[in-house]
Formats: sequence, C-alpha cells, structure tokens
Amino acid sequence: MPGAKAEGAPGKPPQQRWHSVASGVAAGFCTRVVVSPLDVVKIRAQLQIENPSHPDAKYRGMMHTFATMLREEGIRSFWKGHVASQILWMSYGAIQFGVYPTILAYARELNRPFGLGSDQGGDAGAKAGFEVNKFVAGAVAAGMATSIVHPLDTVRTRMVSQLDQRVYQSLPHAVTSLLRNEGLSGFYKGLAPSLGQIIPGAAIQFGFYHGIKHSVDEVLHGLESAADEALAPPSGDPLRVTGPAPSADAQTSTSTSTSAVSALISGGLAGVVSKVAVLPLDVIKKRIPTCA
Repeated sequence: MPGAKAEGAPGKPPQQRWHSVASGVAAGFCTRVVVSPLDVVKIRAQLQIENPSHPDAKYRGMMHTFATMLREEGIRSFWKGHVASQILWMSYGAIQFGVYPTILAYARELNRPFGLGSDQGGDAGAKAGFEVNKFVAGAVAAGMATSIVHPLDTVRTRMVSQLDQRVYQSLPHAVTSLLRNEGLSGFYKGLAPSLGQIIPGAAIQFGFYHGIKHSVDEVLHGLESAADEALAPPSGDPLRVTGPAPSADAQTSTSTSTSAVSALISGGLAGVVSKVAVLPLDVIKKRIPTCA
C-alpha cells in the first residue's frame, strides 16, 4: 500500500520494529516452553469424540488426562511436537508483532478524516478510535501470521494427536509424509476455521487489553496511594519526618514495576476473554488437520 502513510504518520522507526520482532520471538519461545504440557492436554481433549462423562472416554477431565498420559506415554509425551510448536509460535510472534505497528499506523491514517486517528487531544471520539484502530490492526496482523505459519500448526497437531501408533517419527518425517500423501493442500487443512478463530480472538484480545489495562492501572495506583497513606505517620505526629521528595529514578522504577504488573494482569484477562469467545472454533480447527 505505497503512499497510504502520510508524512508524519505515527509508527516505529526500523530499529524499534526489529525490537518488536525480537520481543515476539522471545515471547513465543518462553510461552511454549511453559505451556506446552497444557496445550498437548487441551488438544487431546479436543480430539476426543466421546464426552468426558462417557464410560468409553479415554480422558475424563484435565487431571485425568495428565495422569493417563504420564502413566501410558511418559513425561516426554507432554512435549510431543514441541519443535514444530516452537518454530510455529516464534514465527507467529515475529510476524504478528513485526507487522502490527505498520498496520496500526495505516489504520490511524485512514481513520484520521473521521476523527479516529489518534488518542491525542482528549477528544472522546479519538480515544475510542484509538481502540478501534488497535482492534483492527491486531486482527489483520494475526490473520497474516496465521496464514503464513498454518502448515506448521497442521504438522504440530498431527504429531501431538499420535497415541500408541507413531505415524510420524520426527518433524522432517511428518513434513515429507504429509507432502507425499496429501500434497501441499494437506498443510492448509483447517485454515478457514483457524482464521475464523484467530482473527476475532486477536481483535478481542487487543481491543479488550487496553480497556482492561486502564482499569487495572487505576486499581493499582489506588492501592499504591492507600499503602503510602497507611504507612505514613499522621501529619501531627512528632515522629513524622519530612524528607526530600523521591528522586526521579525512584519514581520511574516504581512506575515501571507497576506498569509491568498491570500489563501482566491485563494481558492474562484479555487472553481469557478472547479464548473463551472463540473456543468452539478452536475445537473445529483441531479436528480438521487430523483427518488424513
């Protein structure tokens, strides 16, 4: 879209954009190491046809799934498909966070004539538009990332879904087998429900995140103020010592700490909201790639 970005449009310089890409890669790597067992258990539950309460069900709840997999397949089973998963989420994070600032800048410029270009100036419509722009940018960035890395998601799902019979011995073997038996189209099975899940999920997460963070920031600042007042001696107390105001470095350190906690809480809550909203599509997405 050459020429769409007007001079002076908000955006990040190239160095900061590479920082966003690196941050996305690091976040994807750390996330998958920690949550891989839960993701494997989730996929096993989604692929099970029987209701967990059915007498023939192999897995009857999260803890039962953990125990069954540990007993029958060992601890390594919780990291099945981990290499494919790592490549998938590191690539996804790099693409999503890499293109998001550019898409956001275009969205702001396109919406500027309607008063929805930025959050500056205190205008309520502009502030609302800022959230809309992030909502749209998050959805588009997630859609692009999903379309590019979907073949890895298909391979990962096939490897995780293996039970007693190992059809795929490794990531390269899974790739060559899929290509030989199903062709290139086999790697894109389930792309439509994937996009149907990821795009609204990312839009909801990005859209809700900023609203949630605003509320969390207010709560945390309120708690900080209340704590400061509770710990400070009364104004008439002879033991009260009036010292110099906190240094700028100290204030910055406190602000940074509060901001990090706020981002962690807000990101978690926004993620829960988006996941709950699109979980049915996630189940459909997982079922399709396993149908050889």
